Amino acid sequence: AALVSLWATICFMTWFINPAVEVFMMLAILETIAGVWILTRVSGGFRASVVVVFAALALLHLMMESPAIAWPWFVPTGVAISMTLGMLLGKIRG
Repeated sequence: AALVSLWATICFMTWFINPAVEVFMMLAILETIAGVWILTRVSGGFRASVVVVFAALALLHLMMESPAIAWPWFVPTGVAISMTLGMLLGKIRG
C-alpha cells in the first residue's frame, strides 16, 4: 500500500506542479514504467486497486488542467495525498 501510495503521489504531483512539456513527458514515461513494475509485484485483488489508481491519474492528466497555487502548498498537498491514499489502500488490502 505504501509503494502504490508513493507512486500515485508522484504521478499526482507531476500533474499538480505542471512542469514544462519535455520534463512532463520524461516523468510520464518513468511513472508508467514504475506503475507497470508495481502492477507486476502486487497480488490478487490488490491489482484492481492499482489499475483504478492508474486510470484515475491518467484521466486527471488528460482531462483537467493543473491548479495554479503557490509552491509552498506542494509539500502539504503531497503528504496529504500520500497519507490518505496509503490509509485507504491499507484498509483495502487488510
